[in-house]
Amino acid sequence: MEVECSLRPTEYRNPGDYLTIDSDGYYYLDFTLTLKNAAAVGVSDTKYVAKLFVDEDSDGKYETDEELRGLIINRVSDNAAIASDALNLGSAYKIRCKIPEGYVGCLPWKLVFSQNGEVNITRSVSGFSAIPAKNKPTIKVLQLGSAWGNERFDLRGNLDTTLSESIKLSTLFRDIQDFNIDVTYMSVTEYVNNHTNDYYEYLSGFDMLVLGFTDIYRYYPGDFRGEDENYRNSVLAIRKYTLSGRSVLFTHDLTYFDNRGYYINTYLRDVQGMDRFGITYDILGNNSYINSDKSLQYEFQYDKNYGIKSSGNTVLYFDTKHGYSDNIILWRNNSLKFGSTNRRASNNYNSDFDVMPKDKDSSFEKPETITMINEGQVTRYPYSITSLDAPTFRATNTHSQYYQLNLDTLDSYWLPKEERANEIEGDDITVWYVIGNREKDDLEGAAKSVTNTNYNYYRAIQKDVRNDYYLYSRGNVFYTGAGHSFVGNEKERKLFVNTIVAAYSAGVHAPTVDFKENGYSETSKRKNSTISSIYLPYDSTVNQFVGSASENTKITVSFRTKNPNIRNSSKSMYAKFYMAVSDEAEATIKIEGKYYKEIGVRFKSVDGETVEDLVKRSDGSYAVENYTTYSLEFDVNELGLNGSVVHDFAKSNLEFYVRLGLSELESGNDVQILPASESMNGLNIFCTELLELE
Repeated sequence: MEVECSLRPTEYRNPGDYLTIDSDGYYYLDFTLTLKNAAAVGVSDTKYVAKLFVDEDSDGKYETDEELRGLIINRVSDNAAIASDALNLGSAYKIRCKIPEGYVGCLPWKLVFSQNGEVNITRSVSGFSAIPAKNKPTIKVLQLGSAWGNERFDLRGNLDTTLSESIKLSTLFRDIQDFNIDVTYMSVTEYVNNHTNDYYEYLSGFDMLVLGFTDIYRYYPGDFRGEDENYRNSVLAIRKYTLSGRSVLFTHDLTYFDNRGYYINTYLRDVQGMDRFGITYDILGNNSYINSDKSLQYEFQYDKNYGIKSSGNTVLYFDTKHGYSDNIILWRNNSLKFGSTNRRASNNYNSDFDVMPKDKDSSFEKPETITMINEGQVTRYPYSITSLDAPTFRATNTHSQYYQLNLDTLDSYWLPKEERANEIEGDDITVWYVIGNREKDDLEGAAKSVTNTNYNYYRAIQKDVRNDYYLYSRGNVFYTGAGHSFVGNEKERKLFVNTIVAAYSAGVHAPTVDFKENGYSETSKRKNSTISSIYLPYDSTVNQFVGSASENTKITVSFRTKNPNIRNSSKSMYAKFYMAVSDEAEATIKIEGKYYKEIGVRFKSVDGETVEDLVKRSDGSYAVENYTTYSLEFDVNELGLNGSVVHDFAKSNLEFYVRLGLSELESGNDVQILPASESMNGLNIFCTELLELE
């Protein structure tokens, strides 16, 4: 079988290459294609199945939970509607699929055809499309710099003064057409000292967290002499933020081979995907962290139990459970002490730990390269960096990291089940770029020897994704090798901007609601006015609502659900309803310092169809569907007005809230900060007092 495609969606190559919005206000992926019999043995009666996938989480894979449902397929010859599992060879088809409302940015897609009943016999077409933002969302980024403050890369652009305007970060950020990027910078020291009582709460105010960029990043400002409670709690808040599914970008030298990297090594090495064998957990299987009372010397803990076994200057063997990268082992050069300045290994590899060979004459130093291993959103959007046809470009001086990647699934035996977020459980690492060697070996004269040239480490061990990674991702977690040196390379800076956008896209985004003025209309589903307030006539002399607007005792509210996460777009969401209150005694929940009282509601209609009510779940929530309009009512007494207390509308309004989440909603004191998968959506209620006529 072959797929001959005569019409395919607009391919994204440069900013502005967008899909065109349809007359109904939606975006579609449109194809016209023919399935052909490659063997040319005649058309058979075999049926073929069509499935369309999108790479929503930016990992380069097209997985079953990323399938776009609802393909509309028509045969070209007679316009007959065809089921997605009933395609024939030799026929031409038009295939159309609606993109979920609210999706913005790059949309890598793959249309797959398989023989019915033979899922391993497939053909596919793939591409990259993009959807423009109607209202550009702002990505709120927090950059936590080193405690030493020696950043090579300030995302605000404060280190860009020597660069041309075209490659300054501020310019590259500004030129992104679909997102605004708002960066807050602070050192780790400021973060630890200024947010002692609200580390996680503070982090949760940002869409994305970036740690770095510097050489030998310091999370703790001085020499490590044992755990500090505030530093421990602050880094555990980063761990919690990461495991919640929010977007995180880790960078160069956060981990280290000794206690200069203690806090990151101990509490974040595994969530970065750098703990191949799970040794940051108790070796007895208690799932507790290695801490200061077990060993103040982080490297000795590993050497003693798992590390390099040696006798004098002779290496006997390597016990691989330590998880160190190959290059760091070579760098040690048979010594049990890290930091040896001798960078040549006895096995004839020139084990330059830095990509630039610093132990050679400066005239031979050449900028090194990074090479693309996989193609995906991060290599294409918003800036096109490399392709599989031209995968390599020169990069700023950097070096390998200290630990091997765990290329197995996140759902590993050592990770406590209670710490796994549903959004990232089971995600594998995708390595996008690896560190390379010099583009050509142009060393001459005496330097051209076996130990110095022919066995350059990066030349001998090419494209080693486990040891020499430069850029990789796993779910909502991204890592970049930038930070060893000041990044002034244009392509590398654009790749970094791509990484910011891809990391944001890979994170969990909360579903939301739009409040609607006139409920549901079949002819104008999305065109009904979206509102932020309602106005009700009110007679303050008797402290009651009047007229049909409130039906005397009931208030009607309509809203439409929106879930931009393609992975979860077909699943039910969960909703609860609240009024904002000022009195803690009235409240049933406190979220981010604000009090809410849960109220009872009755559903009247779903997409215009009258219903008796929806069934309330045991936890008090309601299951609601995506892109669906609901109308409900609640008793006016829930506002606290029809009684002895008169509300002063001249000073404040009332606030009604829909709390919407992708998973079950926690209750009571369990909720202090909304998870990344939930939103609180408010509607103001204003009361217009009746005029007193004389």
